[in-house]
Amino acid sequence: PEPTPTPTPEPTPEPTPTPTPVPEFWYPDIHADSSTCIFGTDFEPWMAKAFLRDQYLFESHDDCCAEHDCTPVASTANDEADDPIVTDVVTHADEDFDRRKSIDDLPWIHGGTSTHVAGWHTTRHMKHTGSRAIRSGDLNGMRGRSSDLMLKLDSTSGGMVEFWYYADVGNPFDYFEFKVDGETGHRNGMPSVSWTKYERGIAPGRHDISFHVISPGSAVAVERDVDTYGTGVVYVDDFKFTPSSR
Repeated sequence: PEPTPTPTPEPTPEPTPTPTPVPEFWYPDIHADSSTCIFGTDFEPWMAKAFLRDQYLFESHDDCCAEHDCTPVASTANDEADDPIVTDVVTHADEDFDRRKSIDDLPWIHGGTSTHVAGWHTTRHMKHTGSRAIRSGDLNGMRGRSSDLMLKLDSTSGGMVEFWYYADVGNPFDYFEFKVDGETGHRNGMPSVSWTKYERGIAPGRHDISFHVISPGSAVAVERDVDTYGTGVVYVDDFKFTPSSR
């Protein structure tokens, strides 16, 4: 009889590829009630985008908190000696925000609205000049909320307000407003492509100027794409209030 043919062996299954582990980083917890940095892999996917990594993903807790203002910085004797005397009303200002806690050098009022949930703070990530600017707080996707910052000015002869801003916001998620005495002087509802200078005259007397990042209360039916709608924050640098000379 003919020999029994050797059965063809079943093909060896390909090994299951080992998934590439997601690297761990320190990152800001944008869902927390206050600014804080945590460690792990549960960061938002958009934080890993190439143009955002330096702002949101860090190798150390100190670097993360330096960027997102989540830890107090101890003052040295020299720092205290250099601290300006802060009054409630500003008659002149020339602020580049380059000191670590320089947002405290002027009597900024955080809030002042019923929708405010996140304070402004200094950052090293985006700046027009120098080493730092200030940026709005994270609204964490909350609808009907805002990040608000106000300053009281006074001049017997009026003056000029100027600042540079970079708005990383986008309707319908959020928009940026600058107001004088509650009246909108400027609104921006789309991401900036570069730093922009804004300036306007201020009449004699006392006035309130304010920066607002506002998330409308209405629901949004689309997912936020940061390439199209930005990350929802605004940066301000090189703020000046120069009184007029008679």
